[in-house]
Amino acid sequence: NLRIAIDSLAKDGAPSSIVQRDIFGTFRPVGLAPDIGAEEAVPSDPAIGLRTETGSGPRHGGSVELDQFGENVPLSYTLYVINERGGILNLTGNPSVEITNVDEATATIVSQPETTQLAMGETAAFEIEITAIGSVGQTASVELRIESNDALVPSFEAELTGEIVPPAPRVQIEREGNPIEAFTGVDWLPMTLPIDRDREIVYTIRNVGSAPLDLTGSPFVQFPSYTGLASAPTVTETPGSVVGVQDETTFTVRVMPVSSTFSFGIEVPNNDPDLVRSDYSFVVQGSAGELPIARAMEDVVDFGTARARDEVTEGTVFVVNEGSGEMHITGIVLHDLSSAWRFVSATPPIPDYGSSIVVGPGESLELYFEFAPQESNPDPLEATLVIDSNDPETPELSVTLTGVAAAPAVDDADGCAIGGGQGTPWFVLLALGLLFALRRRMA
Repeated sequence: NLRIAIDSLAKDGAPSSIVQRDIFGTFRPVGLAPDIGAEEAVPSDPAIGLRTETGSGPRHGGSVELDQFGENVPLSYTLYVINERGGILNLTGNPSVEITNVDEATATIVSQPETTQLAMGETAAFEIEITAIGSVGQTASVELRIESNDALVPSFEAELTGEIVPPAPRVQIEREGNPIEAFTGVDWLPMTLPIDRDREIVYTIRNVGSAPLDLTGSPFVQFPSYTGLASAPTVTETPGSVVGVQDETTFTVRVMPVSSTFSFGIEVPNNDPDLVRSDYSFVVQGSAGELPIARAMEDVVDFGTARARDEVTEGTVFVVNEGSGEMHITGIVLHDLSSAWRFVSATPPIPDYGSSIVVGPGESLELYFEFAPQESNPDPLEATLVIDSNDPETPELSVTLTGVAAAPAVDDADGCAIGGGQGTPWFVLLALGLLFALRRRMA
């Protein structure tokens, strides 16, 4: 959040009210008018700040309510020191973050910031564990001090507070780290899914409370409604029935869109006493289209054994378009430090410069290679083939090529290798491997 805070004095020297507004991000004034009695700040100076996981944070000398503390339950919190302005912020204290006072609680710094130098906008995380030992209804507090080279606030002080409550679970469901609000929340899927193809979505259930969270539904995850799908969503990975304090579990939902837009509801009944109803519910909405899906028939293609400078083995890499839209191959690069493989041909063939290889739905791209090692090696050789395409989910598909470079055959009479001599390697790739010319043609 952007927090704009202005502390001012009236012209007669009497203190006036503090104006504070959270927007999006972090703001610190680079200079204040002299007629309000404030010391001028230099834009290049660093400015220390403190943030919670939600992005909020106390001002110097202020306080922030972290949570409701479960009575006699140790809870861990991650906080962030931030440099809100230009210049390098140096944390000069030893330790960097110090607990100066506690009230109705015990507290321990579990981990200090890993770095003590922060450029503008950078943060350094530290973890604190707080146990409320007072009575229910009281407020527990912990005071912190962070010393730095901030010219205006060399010794930053802030208070962390929370109401002491009976231990209770508190549920939060999120996808990819983004919490979804219960009852009124909508999870907008950011990626267009392919029509008529199964897709899986992973959700995380977190217990951010101070007592075990029980999933009480049967089944644990339910789908009260859906539109634009071939059938009701299914759970392919079920969550655990009990989620410990500050622990988490995941569940995976499988859907098959059949129209350009789709939606479905999710309900997770549980024992969180703060929920309006006994379940955590939200709606998922997304879009679908005719998209390609790039899949390698084999993740590893084994070329077998070839005698160095003497034998050649062959292999084929098959890339199948399992989607319903055209797949455009825009790049093929082989990362091969041994220069043991060489490209032979492709089906469909490589087009003219500036074009991509087009693979229709249900069709495949076949890439033919030869394994021709120039030096023997007791260990198997490996190369990585990377195929770029317009598959939105897997834009870079990787396939591993393997082979064994055996010692060349030797004539017993004079010790000469049977077959072609040293010769010139078929091709040399300095660092990245195969198909530099091919990539230029298809760029």
